[in-house]
Amino acid sequence: MECFLCGSKLDLYFCEKKRIFAFCFEQNMDKESDKTVEIGEHFIDLDKVIKSKSERLHRWLPKFVVRWVGRLLHVDEINCLIYKYRDKFGPEFAQSILSELNVEIEIVNPQNMPT
Repeated sequence: MECFLCGSKLDLYFCEKKRIFAFCFEQNMDKESDKTVEIGEHFIDLDKVIKSKSERLHRWLPKFVVRWVGRLLHVDEINCLIYKYRDKFGPEFAQSILSELNVEIEIVNPQNMPT
């Protein structure tokens, strides 16, 4: 899987037993693949996402449903966190977000993690 922003390798692992996700980022050093993205206060715009994926659905779907889904997914809170830590990248960004959300990570069997 590739990162939608920079194209670097992104692996996602899910442990069924503990119901946890683990991410593994591999930095892509190609100059051609580096893309700068302007991160504003509304980085994730659910209305634009729906419109880009399905124009027909966007026309048919009432606006109050889009706003309700945005509240359900906490898009405003996610945008606030992304904007707050917009100057950090990679593991530093992930650590900042996790500490803001008071998430503690316990690595079990680190020898099984990919390098």
